[in-house]
Amino acid sequence: MIMKLHQYLKIVIIFAVLAAAIFFVIPAVSKTEDKSVHVWDWRSGKCIYKLDRTGKQADAVAFSSNGKLLAAGLYGGDINIYDANSGRLKSVCKGHQGPVNTVAFSPDGSLIASGSADKTICFWNMDGKLLKVFKKLANPLTWVIFLPDGKSLLVSSCENIARLYDVNDGKLLASFPGSSCDVSSLAVSPDGNKIAAGSRDSTVNVWDISGKLLYTLAGHRHGVSAVAFSPDGEILATGAGDKQLRIWDAKNGNLERTINANTSRIYNLTYSPDGSLIAGACIDKAVRVWNMKSGKLVEIYRGHDDQVVRLAFSPDGRYIASVPGTGNLKKQKPGQD
Repeated sequence: MIMKLHQYLKIVIIFAVLAAAIFFVIPAVSKTEDKSVHVWDWRSGKCIYKLDRTGKQADAVAFSSNGKLLAAGLYGGDINIYDANSGRLKSVCKGHQGPVNTVAFSPDGSLIASGSADKTICFWNMDGKLLKVFKKLANPLTWVIFLPDGKSLLVSSCENIARLYDVNDGKLLASFPGSSCDVSSLAVSPDGNKIAAGSRDSTVNVWDISGKLLYTLAGHRHGVSAVAFSPDGEILATGAGDKQLRIWDAKNGNLERTINANTSRIYNLTYSPDGSLIAGACIDKAVRVWNMKSGKLVEIYRGHDDQVVRLAFSPDGRYIASVPGTGNLKKQKPGQD
């Protein structure tokens, strides 16, 4: 009996070893393994070029103010700068030691600011040269945003405060302390006079540029993961994990209307340059576009293999660049109502 039990155990162990070898040696094949950056022709729905063939995940995206360049911050720590029309790789910024979570072009197009999980903010020129490590913070960076004058930079990291720095000397100009929870979304009004920060406690704080709290928005039932000012600065849109897109009067914080987003979470919001449309990055792998006048959903873009986390409208309003959790970036044309 003991001998039979011993032989049985040997067989079980052999099969277990073989199963483990198969599991660890043979990689699973799935669509999400393709982490290249794609650009899609909105007319045909076809991929017209791939912006990255290295398989590295993209975490951030931004168009230059003239629409000629497109920057993608990669999980591996690089920033790729592309010709936005052809998709040709023009330069690569190398220097971060962790995922690049956020990128922004300066208004005059001379600088790129980047924030990384390595806790640093870096400045680059368009040739990919590292100009300087601007700041080293205590936590991973989540947002970097140039103010309209290009002289100051708004930043947030994994904490409950946003900060404004002088671009030239790095001097702290103002602080914007939020609630007890981390800042999960950040926006600057087009005139540079208001700062909005969404929090994981479901509120949005709005300050003037000096750091004075103007008002706090409440109403979302989950953490606010997206905030965006309209191009004229009159409206503030917010998105959260409660399936709602909320539209507020940016002057006084009054709620104007609520739009059913038909998705469990909106991760990012971006307006078209003329303010007629707003696009949302959604957890259900889609990009949704709403008409701001009617509140009507006018387009849904599907094709990503994972939740969409970052968006950018091209300055001419023709394209939307979208980054999902797997790093696929697509450029598509928004619909018209």
